[in-house]
Parts: sequence; C-alpha cells; structure tokens
Amino acid sequence: SNAATGANYFFKLHDVRPEQQAERTYYFNNYCYSQTRLIAFLRLINRLSNEFPEHQIILRPHPSESGAIYETMLAHVPRVRLVRDGSLMAWLLAAETLIHCGCTTGIEAVLAGRPVINFRPLSDPTYDCSLPEQMGVACPTEDGVIAAARDVFAGREVRSLTPAATAELESLMENARPGVDAFESLAALVARVEEQTPPAEVLASLARFPLLGRREQLRQALRRTGLVPASQRPAHLQNKFPGLARREVDAKLAIIAGLTGRPVRVTYHSSKLMSVTAAPA
Repeated sequence: SNAATGANYFFKLHDVRPEQQAERTYYFNNYCYSQTRLIAFLRLINRLSNEFPEHQIILRPHPSESGAIYETMLAHVPRVRLVRDGSLMAWLLAAETLIHCGCTTGIEAVLAGRPVINFRPLSDPTYDCSLPEQMGVACPTEDGVIAAARDVFAGREVRSLTPAATAELESLMENARPGVDAFESLAALVARVEEQTPPAEVLASLARFPLLGRREQLRQALRRTGLVPASQRPAHLQNKFPGLARREVDAKLAIIAGLTGRPVRVTYHSSKLMSVTAAPA
C-alpha cells in the first residue's frame, strides 16, 4: 500500500476495474487496511521515541516501499534513523528487539534468536499473512508494545513463539528445525536433482552478456542526460535491486574457491549482470 511506484500501482497491479464490484471492493478494502496499519505504526514509532529516550530506533522499510512518508514524518521525531542499505542481518543481530507489523523480517529475527514484538493494531485473516503474524509476542495496542519492550530492556524473557507457531514454522522452514543443517539439506537436494536430471541443452551463450551489459549502461546514461524521461519504475527497481557489491561478491567467491579447490573467474558486465566460469588451469 506504500509502493515506491505510487499509490495507483497497487490497483494497476491487480487490474482493479470499477465495474467488477466484488474484486474492486476486496482490493479497495485491502488497500485501506494496509494504510490504517501503516499510520498506526508511524504513531507507534513516535510513542517509542517518547517512552525510550535512551534508545536509538532503526526503521527499515520494505525494499519495494516508498520512503517519502517516513522521511517527511520521522524527520520530526528524535533518535529515529531510516536505513535502507546494507545487510538486514547485521542490524538484527545488533538490535535489542525487533518490532514488526506482520512482516517476514519477524521470521528472520526469530531464526536469529532476537526478542520479537508483533504490533497488531488490526487483525484480519482475509489480508494478513499467516506465518509472519505469528512471529513475536502479539501486542494489539501501543501500551502492549511499550510493556513488552520494557520487559526486553529489563532482561525479562519475552516469548516470541507459541507452540502452534513453532510447529508451523518448523514445518515450512528447514533451518527452523532443531539439529538440522539447512545448508547440508539443500546441498543433498541439489545433488539428487543433478543425478536425476539429464544433461541440459545449452540455450544461450555467454557471448550475449557483454551486449546486455552495454545496453543497460547506455540506458542509464540516457536517463542521466534527460534524453529519456525517467519513470518511477526504474527508481523503484533500483531501490529493490541496487546492484552487485563487487567487493562482497569477490570475497565470497574466494571463500568458495578455497573450500572447493576450484578457482573461478568472474566477469562483471553491468551493475546487475555477471558471469562466473571456471578459471583456466
């Protein structure tokens, strides 16, 4: 409901038409529901700043969200920092607690062992995502969130999962199950698929990659000059997929090469396109 591509994007995405009453009403109510939760969350942030002046509040919008409303309103709230770049996990591990409103970040925080508070000013199974809504101690009011946060800061245990939520999480996510190495499970699955899959037909050549890279570079250059009008969607995609962090990619490939004994060569064709091949012996 706070899409970076604008409010109308939601209705265009779902092809909402005035003459289709049932579908129109569903998506109209869905949008209003999300907007109400958004405003409630903004009110909560201001309340948290008032109640906990000794704490810094880090707000991370969803990658597809517009940051405009946060930047406008929270510029007037002390000790609130809007962060969109970098790894989410680094912030989670450093946080004393995570407060979310039905976001999958709640799942990541639970898996990371962080105390989780789930602010639920509204609840409607028609629009809610089942699993994220179960992550954390459920607080339907601001007062409930404040009380739960005080418990966390005082070192008192906050129960982030009910037994039912634990069972559902473990049934859906391999790395949530005690004693299970999800990496080994994934590696074993890939090995089984490779054994059962016949050799694949080569459908394209790496020779096309440099051409695709140059095409993107030219498109970006034309937008910067103003010869091609900028639209909201490229900015939206740039926010969701900012590009390859070459230093990080190179470091991780070096680790893989060291573990496997198979050095690789990486070629960057553009900010979002690279090819990885075996290094010559």
